[in-house]
Amino acid sequence: MNKFLTKKNIAISSTLGAIMLLMWDHVGNVYWCTWGGVLHYDCLDTLSSIEIIFVPILSLPLLSLITYKMKEEVFNAWIKFTIWFVPLSMIAILLTPVDDGGSWSIPLKGPVALLTTGLFFTISLIIICWKHFSLRGKA
Repeated sequence: MNKFLTKKNIAISSTLGAIMLLMWDHVGNVYWCTWGGVLHYDCLDTLSSIEIIFVPILSLPLLSLITYKMKEEVFNAWIKFTIWFVPLSMIAILLTPVDDGGSWSIPLKGPVALLTTGLFFTISLIIICWKHFSLRGKA
């Protein structure tokens, strides 16, 4: 495994990333899009569209904390899944249109972000539990 992909590095970087994303959401968009006392909604829409791409990283700190005290094999199984699923989720969110253009058949960024994050979290827990219990009792 890559020497950067350690339990400690993933825990720290994912926590910092999640904190930055939450701060961006809480303070950034309105602050950055207000000029001369006027809120510019086109700026707000653009920043919100960019921000939502990073939603899948919000579950990383909790999952890395769950794997932190487990065997290295459990962490490695989870991180192998994570390093391809999270970027694919972010690409799927990026490619999803913001507006449905009046059609109910086209998904929007928000639901796609929630779906991919939910899938990531659920599949991660399955992988972690499966690997943890499969290693139980082994030296």
